[in-house]
Amino acid sequence: MHLGSVDLDVLHALRNGLNPDVSSGHRLRLEMMGFVRDGPRGLRLTSAGECAAALPAGATRTPEEVFDEGAQRYDALGRRLGRRLNSLRR
Repeated sequence: MHLGSVDLDVLHALRNGLNPDVSSGHRLRLEMMGFVRDGPRGLRLTSAGECAAALPAGATRTPEEVFDEGAQRYDALGRRLGRRLNSLRR
């Protein structure tokens, strides 16, 4: 999955404090990619969403390229790796 220009426009609007009109399918897609959280106060950016919103408007990146190095990592069985293991893997 790639972030398109519409995705980046929504993330930029959220970063600027606006409340963009987003369809439920698009909202779910952004939430499943980990860029937004949907709560009682509406859409809010996650740390990955903040990183993606910092990209220029014409850039297209995959979600894996956007996540910061401090993101939680998982092993082949889906178990979370500890911070110590993350530091050894780098």
